[in-house]
Amino acid sequence: VVGIHDMLVHNYGPRKFISSFHAEVDGKEDIYLLHDAIDNLEKRIVNELGILCTIHMDPIVTNNEVICELREFATSTVKKLYPDIGLHDFRAVIGVTHTNLIFDIEVPFEYKNDCKEIIENISNEITKERENCFAVITVDRC
Repeated sequence: VVGIHDMLVHNYGPRKFISSFHAEVDGKEDIYLLHDAIDNLEKRIVNELGILCTIHMDPIVTNNEVICELREFATSTVKKLYPDIGLHDFRAVIGVTHTNLIFDIEVPFEYKNDCKEIIENISNEITKERENCFAVITVDRC
């Protein structure tokens, strides 16, 4: 597991917790080995913490220089505009004429800005910096 996001924890009374989250894993690894590792992690969480947990695997690209550079570009652009907003679930669709940078942003509930405005500002900054790149953004509230 190289990262986690979209964690939910529900409390149904004393010592009755149920949780779920997405675990980012290296997309080049064997799916059966990854599934086994996630199963073991779910068991470890229930045994050590007493929390029944379901984990969703999100494969990500970890060793492609172009994709990694684009992820870093998107991350730094978001952080430059909104230091308190995180980014996850990054994918890039590289085409002949343009590249779509697809990702989720984690906007804290107490954040006062309108989400449409945040998306527009990030999208405009990405295209301003690299005119052939377009952002496709989903907002998660955290």
